[in-house]
Amino acid sequence: MTAAIAAEPEGASFDDCLWRVDVSDIGRAGPFSHLAGLDRTLVPLASGLALTIDGVRHELAPFEPFAFSGDSATSCEIAGPMQAFNVLTRRGKATASLGRWPGAGRIAGPGALVFHVVRGGFSVVEGGGRPSQIEAGSAAIVRSLDQPVAFEPTAAWSLAFSVLIGVVR
Repeated sequence: MTAAIAAEPEGASFDDCLWRVDVSDIGRAGPFSHLAGLDRTLVPLASGLALTIDGVRHELAPFEPFAFSGDSATSCEIAGPMQAFNVLTRRGKATASLGRWPGAGRIAGPGALVFHVVRGGFSVVEGGGRPSQIEAGSAAIVRSLDQPVAFEPTAAWSLAFSVLIGVVR
């Protein structure tokens, strides 16, 4: 099962998205979906994931991004059920820069921003606005990053991923 966090256009599927950010459940070993024309970045949210891409095996580290083409023949082996954070961009039409945040930070545009908390919580402030509390499993989504977004963890063990997305003109 895959739970969409954000997509452009809103509600777009894998077939018609410009970009998409989601969390997927990986319950067993097997093939990954073929996603022609999409570049993928996958972040395992636990240990024990290996991908075989076009016949080459890759051991993935937990919470570390791994980029590959959606055109590639991809399958996985897992130590047990887990989740993965995914970023998909339409090749030649959108780009994504993924950041890993165990602490405070600041992100400036241009572009769209998805700030997804995977552990703990964060206080997030867009521009000079009021802080929003984002807890694990939730995200702050800014479709047009006109002002910087600042954030800081609300617990010492918090972790979030930022995805800054640009559209190729």
